[in-house]
Amino acid sequence: MDKSVAPAHPVEHYMTPAPRVVGPEANVVQVQELMRETGARHLPVVEQSRLVGIVSERDVLSYLETRTDLDPTHLLVKAVMQTDVYSVDRATPLDVVAERMADQKYGSAVVWNGGEVVGIFTTIDANRALVKLIRGSAMS
Repeated sequence: MDKSVAPAHPVEHYMTPAPRVVGPEANVVQVQELMRETGARHLPVVEQSRLVGIVSERDVLSYLETRTDLDPTHLLVKAVMQTDVYSVDRATPLDVVAERMADQKYGSAVVWNGGEVVGIFTTIDANRALVKLIRGSAMS
């Protein structure tokens, strides 16, 4: 009985490469504008070339909704970012990343290579990967 192993699909083939990053001292209003301009919903937060967090559109909006007393022009990313970041090496298999994201309800995974942020893999990227893989297997 042939027990073929499915080929590995590294996450780097499905990630969004070279994501914009922000620093923890960035102003949230400017970050919201950057998200609108780039269409990004998640931005890695980097300080001195080190990943220290991630800020999502949802994090910012939720924080602003609950803190109506704050002037958002004085709000910094470090106040709203998540510090528990799911990050993976670019060679990590896609199924491993997707399973962990689903199990932990993560909206994204920051992809790195040698300590440098090289991409981001989001639920949108996961859906695109699913379509690509299904259509690819249907053509085989």
